[in-house]
Amino acid sequence: MGLALGATGYWMNIDVPATPNAVVICVIIFNAAFGYSWGPLPWLYPPEVGPREPSHPSRLMNLFSRLCLLLIVQKASRYPPQQ
Repeated sequence: MGLALGATGYWMNIDVPATPNAVVICVIIFNAAFGYSWGPLPWLYPPEVGPREPSHPSRLMNLFSRLCLLLIVQKASRYPPQQ
C-alpha cells in the first residue's frame, strides 16, 4: 500500500502527460490492497468494543450508517458535471 501511495505522489510531482493514467492505476492498486488487508475491519471492530448485549444492534447501526453514507456518495457522484 505504501508503494502505491508513494508512486501516486511521484507521478503527481513529475507532471508528465501519462500522469492522470498513472495516478488512477496507483489509486486502484492502493484501494485493492487496502480492501484486502484493512477493508473488513470496520465490519468487525465496532461490535466487539462494547459490551456483549448490544453487539447485534451495534452491527446493525454500523451497517446502516455505512450504507447511508455510501448512498450519499453514490448520489453525489452519479453524473459527471456538465460542461
